[in-house]
Amino acid sequence: HAPSALNFGSRAKPSMQQTGARLTGRAVVPAKEHQRSHSVWRGPYGSIVTAVVRTEDGCVAGAYVVTGGIG
Repeated sequence: HAPSALNFGSRAKPSMQQTGARLTGRAVVPAKEHQRSHSVWRGPYGSIVTAVVRTEDGCVAGAYVVTGGIG
C-alpha cells in the first residue's frame, strides 16, 4: 500500500510509483530553495531531505541526506 500521508515542507509535489513492495518517488525542488537564508547571523546552508516509512505491521525506518550546501 502507498503511504497514507506525505509531508513535503518545501511544498514540492512528489510523483510516486509502486512496483510490488517497492515504493519510489521524486520531487523537484527549485535550486533557490537550497539557498534560502535561515538566520541573520549565518548564510544559507542547504536542505535536509528526510524519508520515514512505516510498514503495515508497524515497523519504522528512516533516512536523511543533506543537499545543496553543508555536508
